[in-house]
Amino acid sequence: MAPAAFATVCLASTSHCARADERGVFRLPDIRSGEYRLEVTRPEQPMLPVGRVDVRAGMDQRLEILLPPPSRLEATATVTAPSAVALPEAKTSVELVTSEQVFRAAGALQDVSRYVQALPGVVIGSDDFRNDMIVRGGIPLENLFIVDNVEIPNMNTFANFVSAGGTCPSSIHP
Repeated sequence: MAPAAFATVCLASTSHCARADERGVFRLPDIRSGEYRLEVTRPEQPMLPVGRVDVRAGMDQRLEILLPPPSRLEATATVTAPSAVALPEAKTSVELVTSEQVFRAAGALQDVSRYVQALPGVVIGSDDFRNDMIVRGGIPLENLFIVDNVEIPNMNTFANFVSAGGTCPSSIHP
């Protein structure tokens, strides 16, 4: 892939834009910390969303943005239906959680149970050897976990080493 000479690189929903030189090199100075979506526009071509960048204070970042050749660009389709729909069985409250939310949550350590415990109205049980979740004063058995439309009876069944739980040895050996 060749450098995108004279392309315009913008942070979406801001006025920060830069024009690349003949080598495809650009610089966006004086940006506040945060996560931004990048958009690139080649001369006489439509705008292309190219991903996200996480800007940190006091750090310069080097990005390499690879664009497909203009001949490979095709029309896009717009999806209007939501990717995740709350099931009718879950009548009281539903919290749809994506893997990206769990991955980015600072205190969750990429553990779904830890992430859910940080939601409003959720507390952990009082026993130090269990991590039962109590939601709005109910009991742990009243919680329903659905992953990719499959009911999961215990979110800790496949936990990682040194995480919030896992299978109990008594359930493995009869």
